[in-house]
Amino acid sequence: PGSSRIIEFVWNNVPNPVDYEGINNEPWHFCLLARILSSDDPMTFPETYQLNENVINNNNIAWKNVTIVDFLPGMVGNPHEKDAGAISVGGEIVRGGYYNFSFNETEPALKPLSSEAEIICTLDQTLWQKWIDGGKKGHGLALHNFSRRQLRIISPDAILENCHFLPDERATMSLRFAFLTREATFKDNYEYNVIQKQKSNGRIVGGEIYKIAKIDPQRNMFYSDGGTNLISQPNQEHTMTATNIGEPADYNWYNKDTGELLYSGQDFNFVSDSSVILRLETIAHIDGFKDYDEIVVQVNPHYIEAVFPNPSSESINVEYTIDISMAQNAHLEFISPNGDLFMNIPIDLNSSNILIQISSFPTGIYSVMLYVNEVSQGVKTFSKL
Repeated sequence: PGSSRIIEFVWNNVPNPVDYEGINNEPWHFCLLARILSSDDPMTFPETYQLNENVINNNNIAWKNVTIVDFLPGMVGNPHEKDAGAISVGGEIVRGGYYNFSFNETEPALKPLSSEAEIICTLDQTLWQKWIDGGKKGHGLALHNFSRRQLRIISPDAILENCHFLPDERATMSLRFAFLTREATFKDNYEYNVIQKQKSNGRIVGGEIYKIAKIDPQRNMFYSDGGTNLISQPNQEHTMTATNIGEPADYNWYNKDTGELLYSGQDFNFVSDSSVILRLETIAHIDGFKDYDEIVVQVNPHYIEAVFPNPSSESINVEYTIDISMAQNAHLEFISPNGDLFMNIPIDLNSSNILIQISSFPTGIYSVMLYVNEVSQGVKTFSKL
């Protein structure tokens, strides 16, 4: 009791993962099942067609579902390109019912893996619909991407609940791990578990263990940088540039609110007619480490379009745009060359321009600011000759 021994043997006809690609587009896992035959140590309970019960009732049977996840440089199938491994879930052979799926780390350190890494769970169409039909119940989960049926695991003990399966009805889920440069610790090996349980009594139906090996955490860390926040006019084009991190990487631009991927590449020509928060995702090729940056693009519905002629000695025309559905009042403020308020002029909300005589203005460079509802909406400058 308590001892262990390594037994080497020839395994003929080892399964080929290629033969299982039709089940799921992601790399497929395998279950390891061992059964010891000994006349001196027979099975404690007669075996039946229920594999779960055979394993639980007999210590001569061992079952392990394992997916190896290597974040080491040069590994084939780097996790930043594909999910770490797809697994089969669903109803048992002769019984169905409602099932829960728990997600947790075998030996959590001071910082749980869900804080140190981004853990994305992708559900196939069958499982996604069953979760929706069950009321989208669970905790420790956040919606990551609706169109891709992806949830992010944000708690050390997350649960996906209330999924109903008929007997022997199957579905798949897959997990992806990506370590975050701002959260990485010195731990380099992890074991992460997905366990399916019957909801009514908590009986374990099956599970998967992900063995994760991480590259040296003392690597040169990088940080995603998409530039500063912007104030924009509707449909004004901006070129967003991601700072190069000095190693091969992917740069992905998302709409933070919807999760929609807008563009992949370092330079992004962006146009929007409404305010949006852009999320830049930077993923290193060598090990899948990643970081995020957020850029707020505030699209202003009120703005000064032009001040002309510029320069001028007699008069200027100020053209402006105001969304009258959002405005109660508006005015222009003129700031003198020395920074003082020089003049305040109310403007008509239903107009789009105003002619202003400036012949009496002292020579110099002035700023004209648009205020709507007493809030500054933008500024232009002009030169008085």
